Amino acid sequence: MATIFSPATPLEQAVHAGDVAQTLALLRALPREERARHRASARRMAKLLDEARWKIDDPARGGWGMPPSDAQNSAGVAVLVACGTAQDVASRFGWSKELVALCGEFRPDSLHGLADALLAQNPRLVETVQDLIVAGLVTRPDSDDYFTGLISLAYTGRFAELWAADAGLRDVLPGIMAVEGSSEFNLAAVDKYTGGHANWSATLRRLCGEGVYSKAFLLDRTLDALERDWPQFRTGWFSRFHAELEPDSALLAGRAPRYLALCHSRIPPTVTLALAVLKRLEPLQVIDDAALLDALRPVMHASAKGKVLAALKLIDGCVQRSPALGVEAVDVIVAALVHDSADVQGQVLQRLARWRGGAQLVERLSPYADGIAAVHRAAFRALSGAGDVPPEEAEVAAGADATRGPGPVSPVEDARRLEPPADPDALVALIAHVFENDADIDAFEMAAAALVQAAPLDALHLERLGPVIKRGPRVRGPVARELARLVTALTTGAFPAMQPARDEHGAASPSQQCLAARTEAWRRLAKRGPGLPPLSAATHRGGFIAARALIARALQYHRAGVDVELDEQVRALLRLAPTGEPDLVEAARALPDTPFARALRYGLGDDLAPDADHAALFAAAARIRCPGADDRTLLAMLGDIGPDGPLAARYRWRVDTWTSEAFGKTYRHAAIILETAPAPRPATWELLAVHRHHVAMPGETRWRALHHPGFGGREESLVRMSAALLPACQEAYFADGVRTIGNNLDWWQAQWADKAYLERLLDPAVAMGPMAVLLLALGLAAKEPGQQALAVDALVATWREGRIDPDALATQLRALSATPLVKASRYARSFRAALRIDPATHPLLFRLLCEMAVASPAEPQRDLALLLEILLELALVHGHALPDAIRMILRDMPARGRAGQLSRQLLAG
Repeated sequence: MATIFSPATPLEQAVHAGDVAQTLALLRALPREERARHRASARRMAKLLDEARWKIDDPARGGWGMPPSDAQNSAGVAVLVACGTAQDVASRFGWSKELVALCGEFRPDSLHGLADALLAQNPRLVETVQDLIVAGLVTRPDSDDYFTGLISLAYTGRFAELWAADAGLRDVLPGIMAVEGSSEFNLAAVDKYTGGHANWSATLRRLCGEGVYSKAFLLDRTLDALERDWPQFRTGWFSRFHAELEPDSALLAGRAPRYLALCHSRIPPTVTLALAVLKRLEPLQVIDDAALLDALRPVMHASAKGKVLAALKLIDGCVQRSPALGVEAVDVIVAALVHDSADVQGQVLQRLARWRGGAQLVERLSPYADGIAAVHRAAFRALSGAGDVPPEEAEVAAGADATRGPGPVSPVEDARRLEPPADPDALVALIAHVFENDADIDAFEMAAAALVQAAPLDALHLERLGPVIKRGPRVRGPVARELARLVTALTTGAFPAMQPARDEHGAASPSQQCLAARTEAWRRLAKRGPGLPPLSAATHRGGFIAARALIARALQYHRAGVDVELDEQVRALLRLAPTGEPDLVEAARALPDTPFARALRYGLGDDLAPDADHAALFAAAARIRCPGADDRTLLAMLGDIGPDGPLAARYRWRVDTWTSEAFGKTYRHAAIILETAPAPRPATWELLAVHRHHVAMPGETRWRALHHPGFGGREESLVRMSAALLPACQEAYFADGVRTIGNNLDWWQAQWADKAYLERLLDPAVAMGPMAVLLLALGLAAKEPGQQALAVDALVATWREGRIDPDALATQLRALSATPLVKASRYARSFRAALRIDPATHPLLFRLLCEMAVASPAEPQRDLALLLEILLELALVHGHALPDAIRMILRDMPARGRAGQLSRQLLAG
């Protein structure tokens, strides 16, 4: 318990008594040169008052002894201002309303550097700084912190008042356009969250209209900022402000060299702005053609198709006005042949054919040969002098029909076996590995099972485990903490309380609750069954238990006379690897007749009647006996107890759309809705497969329903654990992934744990059921690069291994492409990446693209041309023909522009 503060001086007594008048009287009587002697006391009281405000559960109130009163706080402020330094005042009482009055009366030493100290503490304290400036107590700062603070004024509503009180603001306010600001207080962020006249764009334009600043002045400040190449979000404000200023041609022409320089920016919106201005200035002929051509050189490397095409049109004008620049123009535009867009390549080749570029052209073209789209290869060969199509290229690309795998591998093949640590040193190394790698669930399985089986631990184990015992209380990940709890329990007898991982609504992860219950069951087993392996411990990667191992364990437990808790039996059955070996049933029949043995036999396919008195065991066994299907026998006995009981969970999905209004703008939203059949219902933990399905609570909000974190929660290790607890029932796991990833495709909220759902698709033992296929289809449309890359890897892997049904994936992609939830541009990027990784995926991609191209025949999707480009290239290179049904739909589609042109080329082929 903290020592209670005991006032020792008259100042301390006055503050502690909350006597503001007496405190001020003592300070007025105190000579200036003696104030510093009271600084330590003032700092101590300020700290105690601060802590007392928050330590409401502490009877001692952090040492102050009582809840601080307003009078005590006011007295404490006065002493600190009069006797402390600028840093003392800024760190404790920067928001105090009395601060300006106290500084005005005492003119304390703390005024020196006070403005800078306040702003360094918090930019929002600029209001206090402005009051001090207006009172003539401090000089105006000239720091980035000051201008960042001024930016924050848009939130307060006090700008008009401060502007009227401080005439000097007129000279310095434009400085807000010269600082990048902080992550919270920058022009882009502040204007995003303020509306109407309060934001800075509107304020500066209003001041311009009132004649305070000229349009030319603000335009120059805007260009200054654009030239600094700040991060795109912050720079974007200046691009928008430039457009809102509506500068006339005369203003733009006088700054033409600056716009030429902006073509070299690394920020795409800045380059877009520069190109738009240069296009506007072109008819005025105020720019030297050679300078324009040189400025456009870096734009040829832009990834955005529109920028390259806009630059090409400007170059057309240069060559038309100055034909002698044709050779140099060829040198500039040839770099654009590396662009992914066949349209860009075609536009470049047309110009190269017109301008030629001399004898060096052939040499310049040779490095680009491999990247030219199939539709343009003939034109490229004509320019490069390569002649006719080589015979080998006239055939379908070699290796296109590479042999695919036979489908999912056995989850219990030897290569997937988990090898337990061989000795105490190996066990310690494995535990240390889990402490540092919380998401390695297989390592956790091996370490935890080895610990339990080694109990009671001998002296050698205890000696070797010393370092990890010491490290245990400091581990951070939820799975690693569970292992640390188990280590502590088996070495010291103490069992620390679980620290639940909670989501943004404060709910604990069900996966962690299940894991904690399992850890506690294993701790009890270590006391009751020395030397026995945990019944539900995985024998193979991904959480699977080999049937022979489970039969052997059941026999061990019977011989040792140790009963197994029901939850542990259920977990073991749900981890049983499906198998077709007939002799396993015979081996299981040799077990003593117990409910678990009968359920195990039932799960392995033995012909015996389920037992209604042990519904939890037989419901778990049904998920192994009938993976992905209904168990009609058990259904007749138990009825519908929820999804993944006798009835396998099945899902239907749809996309809902709605609009919302904010700051005068209309925003359109789309979300994927999953409906589970049979309907989820409350279930006990013994019915684990049923329990894992989320049951909507009364009054559950729409947001919560769409973004429920699922059984695994928001921690990557717990998401992985949720798959390993029920490895043979993956549809529910992937359904969680569909909800979380499908409703965050645009990455409006960073959820790094979600990648675990996509990583599971890479496991060669995972069968691609409907929800796995839908998750893959959504992952290919993800905005976050890591998620999209994982989905591309999964697409290639599942195709190579023969795990994906092309028709099933095509059906899901066609249905998704008909909704506003996904973007064709992202699919195009994913498919091109898949072709780079493995060109042999072309039959799959052609099949998918055919379906996606005609997903919305009445109203073709945006960026359809990006998909048609790939489709045409695959048709030309590999000889694929459009199916008749697709051809008929494509012929009648009202596609226009580039999409219409590509459609006609596809139909002509």
